[in-house]
Amino acid sequence: MTGPDSTMRPATVYDVARAAGVSHMTVSRYLRGTVKTRPETAARIDQAVADLGYRVNRTARALASPVPRRLAALVFDLHESGPSQIVQGAAQHAREAGWSFDLVPIVDERDVTVTQALASLDPHGLAGVLVIGPTVAIRRALEGEDVKLPVFWVDEDLDPVDAPPLSLNGQGAALAAAHLVELGHRRVVHVGGPAGWRASENRERANEVVLRRAGLDASVVARGDWTARSGWAAADAVLDSGATGVTVANDQMALGLMAGLAASGARVPDDVSIVGFDDIPDAAYLMPALTTVRLDYVDQGKRRLQGLLDQITGGDEKFTPHGGTIELVVRDSTRRL
Repeated sequence: MTGPDSTMRPATVYDVARAAGVSHMTVSRYLRGTVKTRPETAARIDQAVADLGYRVNRTARALASPVPRRLAALVFDLHESGPSQIVQGAAQHAREAGWSFDLVPIVDERDVTVTQALASLDPHGLAGVLVIGPTVAIRRALEGEDVKLPVFWVDEDLDPVDAPPLSLNGQGAALAAAHLVELGHRRVVHVGGPAGWRASENRERANEVVLRRAGLDASVVARGDWTARSGWAAADAVLDSGATGVTVANDQMALGLMAGLAASGARVPDDVSIVGFDDIPDAAYLMPALTTVRLDYVDQGKRRLQGLLDQITGGDEKFTPHGGTIELVVRDSTRRL
């Protein structure tokens, strides 16, 4: 049996049923996952789907379903690289799974703003809410609200202070600090992100754990707000510290720091080696190209969205908070001493 060519009409559920030797209702229920099907029947349906090139019309399925098929995401700091890519991954996974996906921005961390964001949600047909607001203040504000829907957080626990990190943010920061130690740097400092962000705190904690285990001092010489401007402002503190290596909580601050150091006459990496975090698209095209940590935020968005769907449907797939990939991307902003 061969699939239809480009001149033929798309295969239908009835075509699949005829090829598999079952009723169209059996095929429909099997593909929706609403009934248990004998393995031999499932195998015939799967083979027919593959042979015919049948594609499920997820939009039609969603419209026909009596179950709500709409999700909402409350998002803080959408302009930042991490949250924006998490949203991208979540929206993509929702679309592929046949769910609509509404986006509601949280413009600041005040309780009243969070309350207003919640109030703006249209509850009609809404099945659950994904919260992409990884700050302590936003979580505290939302936990004070009476939300009568499944809520799934894009968040992480704080890593232990004196042990290897569990979070991906902590694991990535550990790679960054270890890279500088392996290059022979004995004076390494950290430019941290804003307080109240779990990602910022876990990156800082991991940096300290790695440096102290190497017998080095660990200090945060400046804190930024994730922007390049705040990285620029940290340049004087880095120079005053006498550091030869710097880990920076994100790439935007790292590129600002590089510009600030250059304005003061310091050369990267000849005088100061710098490691960022996020691997933003511009990182490879800076002068010098930025060594950084790559975290697959799109994948994280997909994982979190699936966690919400499992919560809604009672699915068997268990969300793994520390699942995903993290890697160090070595470029030209670091050098061996």
